[in-house]
Amino acid sequence: MKKMIRIAASVLFSFLLAVSVFADVAFPIFESYDAYIGTDGLNIMEFGCDDLVHLPLELGDKITVVDEFGDGEYIVEIPGYPAGRARITVDELANTYAAWEDMPPEKGEKLGYTVICDVSEADGAELRTGPSDKFPLKTTLSHDTRLEYEYVYGDRAYVKGLENYGWVKLADVTTISSVPQTDTEPAPTEPPVTEPVTEVIAPSTEPAPVTDTAADTKEPPATETASTGDAPSTDKEPVATGPAATEPSGEKDGEKSSGLSPSMRIVLCCIVVAVILSLTVAAIIALIVKADRKKSGRKKGKKGGGKSRK
Repeated sequence: MKKMIRIAASVLFSFLLAVSVFADVAFPIFESYDAYIGTDGLNIMEFGCDDLVHLPLELGDKITVVDEFGDGEYIVEIPGYPAGRARITVDELANTYAAWEDMPPEKGEKLGYTVICDVSEADGAELRTGPSDKFPLKTTLSHDTRLEYEYVYGDRAYVKGLENYGWVKLADVTTISSVPQTDTEPAPTEPPVTEPVTEVIAPSTEPAPVTDTAADTKEPPATETASTGDAPSTDKEPVATGPAATEPSGEKDGEKSSGLSPSMRIVLCCIVVAVILSLTVAAIIALIVKADRKKSGRKKGKKGGGKSRK
């Protein structure tokens, strides 16, 4: 009996472990994170309404991406917003940057030349992920650190060093030199034109041979059409190229129309898991009942044998 209980418990534990792994894969948990706005303002949508509302937020203001909401939308928490939460689209989310991401330099203005500079502040220069003090601080560059930059955004520059890169204040660096950028490509060279060589053939001085045109000209052989009555006809039927020729088969239409929505798939997965779990529990109960019956039958057999001996 104890052995059967152990087997049933191990089977149930394995099944529950498989169900938990399947749930983690099929229903992943969205982890919220903080993001920083890379533009002036944010377009949001309130719950129950698809109209866009422009919030006059500043560059570098922090929001919290809480969860996904349908296809291509996310739920965000905005500090100071009366409703607290709102929806934003994927395109609007692309204008925000997580704490571990740098706002790309292409968001700024390209100078057209590379500026070589050094950190002039004695206390160093703050290197941030974006062109504002609201963005996270990455590190503090020490005095006289050699840097270079090609993009500026307001009073900030996107600098690159030997090991660090990010946004610093222009007031914290001193320009050493400027290197112009040569983006012009060389003009393609055309291949030399070669004139065709004409070969001059001298006329022949030998007399042309006299040929009998009447003997050389022969009538073409007559084609027998009577004996070729079994030959296949060369008339071809026109090939249909309209919609009827490219109509998909009924099986393909059935396959296309049998697509399930994500919600229906989730419901079906839950039903399948519930059925498997109930069958497993039923099998375990049946094993336990069967073991009890065998045990009780053995006890009755022993008691009957003892009475007959007496």
